Amino acid sequence: MLADYGWKGADGLALEHDWSVLRTNIQNHIKGINFSYKNKLQEIGADYINAFASFENSNEVRFTHGAGNTPYTLKAKHFVIAAGNRPRGYPG
Repeated sequence: MLADYGWKGADGLALEHDWSVLRTNIQNHIKGINFSYKNKLQEIGADYINAFASFENSNEVRFTHGAGNTPYTLKAKHFVIAAGNRPRGYPG
């Protein structure tokens, strides 16, 4: 179990840590969760848009796919917004 978190060595003795193993396992776990969410949204007929967006008013969202692309506006009675960000650095 400790190996999943990047630890190597005999239990209870001098352990060494490998950040790349921990990072890879965490990234794979998050990718699996994201895949599951996208599949569930598709099953229920929800549109999934991965973009930066802002509300124009209570029933309109404006978003752009990538820099320099044409902005789009969506109108709906309800929106579900999942806000998040990526880490900017990792330990040595």
